Amino acid sequence: MKRGLRLRLVSKAFDSTVTQVLYASKLLDDAFKDDHKLKGVSGPLMESYLTHRIMSEPRSGNSLLNSLRDIATEIHAEQASEDATAESLEACIQRMCKLILIGGYGSLRHYNRIFETKTAISEEEHEDHRLAAALGFNSLSVVKRCVAKDPSVLSRHPWDAGSSVMGFYTSLAAKYADTEILAFLLPQSELLDRFRSNLFVSAAYAGRLDIVQFVHDFVAGQPNPWEFGQDSSRRGDEHRALFDAWHTTSLPVMEYIEELRARYPVWAGDREMAKNDMLARSAGTGKLDAVAYLLKQGADAKGERAIFEPYITNAPVVKACANGTNMAIIELLLQHGADAEAAVTAAANFGRKEVLQHLLGLGLSPTNTLSKLRFGPFMDIVQVLLEAGVDPNEASGANSLLAKAIQLEHTALFKLLIAHGADVHAPGTAEECVRQANKDGLDSMLQLLQEHGVDITAAGNSHQSTT
Repeated sequence: MKRGLRLRLVSKAFDSTVTQVLYASKLLDDAFKDDHKLKGVSGPLMESYLTHRIMSEPRSGNSLLNSLRDIATEIHAEQASEDATAESLEACIQRMCKLILIGGYGSLRHYNRIFETKTAISEEEHEDHRLAAALGFNSLSVVKRCVAKDPSVLSRHPWDAGSSVMGFYTSLAAKYADTEILAFLLPQSELLDRFRSNLFVSAAYAGRLDIVQFVHDFVAGQPNPWEFGQDSSRRGDEHRALFDAWHTTSLPVMEYIEELRARYPVWAGDREMAKNDMLARSAGTGKLDAVAYLLKQGADAKGERAIFEPYITNAPVVKACANGTNMAIIELLLQHGADAEAAVTAAANFGRKEVLQHLLGLGLSPTNTLSKLRFGPFMDIVQVLLEAGVDPNEASGANSLLAKAIQLEHTALFKLLIAHGADVHAPGTAEECVRQANKDGLDSMLQLLQEHGVDITAAGNSHQSTT
């Protein structure tokens, strides 16, 4: 189906975006049935499509979509009764779709399960989704109604209590619920005993200091206090909960966890080298205060690991450049010894033009950057690199950027490379270009190659004779 709809307006990359727009514009309700037709779905487009499906599903249609609409309607009515300026039902459903997108980690198979629901969902499943949504919307009244209707909803599943579309209760509560909801839920013995460490760690990951402190203090005052650093099969990973929570990217939470680590026994598997992992996470999420703190605590700016090869990962600066929102973090990492070449390559790979220009302005030299591009290539990035003096003939044959331009049907990129001295007649390059064009039936690209002196018949035969 996708091939029949293919719109070669500019390039394959643009074609993919156009197809996604068609899906999200409610024109192709069946588009997600084939797991092989669409490799990935952008969040905003999927959110729009899913909102449409929930809003417009006939009552006699998909029972899961109807269930989600009923839940959103209940939550919206609750909001409207408390606030006359509450959001619309459609906005409420859109917020629910955000929870679903986060709960599914962007997996196409996750959406297929939703759209392909054939049989009526059970009352238990409906209640699972209802409680999950109530937690995600921080609606105490709906949470109370859920528990009153089905007290077993908190303990129905052995380890992964939650909604199959919105995620775990503990994760939702940690991210979105306030202390009033937690004060209601935590006394429920099953939740407190089995999921308290998950709630504690999830709140730390979410950077919610007030929730981390609330959960800690609540449990500390119970008959069965925390067992941090102690072996306990009864409470899952509680023995390592402080170590896991320490991996937050929030500096206030990080400092609070360190206070607790000084008060409780240390887990035997605790490792100081975890600071390097924390540094990479903090750099990748743009947390300058946490990055500065961790560097002062001895974290390695190069992301060195003592266990797995390669020992130098460059993860902190690579993730900071990929994020591209905080140049101060990148400069701080470079000042502490981060690999400059890795920074330039990462900025180019992830299409961060401003970061790349800033790095070049600092005097950093791009080395073999064009041949290392993993994504794109992005036209503006290639132009910046070429203007900085990068050799367009760094690689030839299958690794030639000219061949990549042909594969993407990117005429402008091809001509830009040629204008800066790229040699289409370099060893193996013409043959690879013709192969890419023939493989996808790109007649316009074959014509472009002919215009630049490539004998497409000879080049095609030459490639076939060597394969």
